[in-house]
Amino acid sequence: MCGLVGLLQSPDEAELLLCQHARRMADTLIHRGPDDSGVWADATAGIALGFRRLAILDLSPTGHQPMCSSDGRYVAVFNGEIYNYRDLRVELEQCGAHCRGTSDTEVILEGASLWGVEATIPRLWACLLLRCGIESSGRCFWPVTEWAKSRCIMPR
Repeated sequence: MCGLVGLLQSPDEAELLLCQHARRMADTLIHRGPDDSGVWADATAGIALGFRRLAILDLSPTGHQPMCSSDGRYVAVFNGEIYNYRDLRVELEQCGAHCRGTSDTEVILEGASLWGVEATIPRLWACLLLRCGIESSGRCFWPVTEWAKSRCIMPR
């Protein structure tokens, strides 16, 4: 199971410092994700995300996290599994979205970009442990307090 961390500081904290903090935090979770690691930070918003990856579905580098949407509006770290991500990918591509890899995380981000966050969530048939997403404006669109609890989302 992957490991992920998030950090919220005062705005305008140096991006390098935010990345260093997130990396140190994520490195404590190496046992949860020995295959890859990554960090992302937005100094203006004072937000940093870190990730330790246990590659299961997408073993390629295109599953690297934190992951950004193709339009650059969203970034996310994700731990869980979207069972219907292949079907959603087909829908996204039929609507003109371009997926770079084969991960379920990318489907979440591209869905948020194309359909909006609120319309994407009900489409997911998933088991989620935690998801955190940041819009380019710095707005957290899946608040940790709402999503931190283990939960499963099944289609209606």
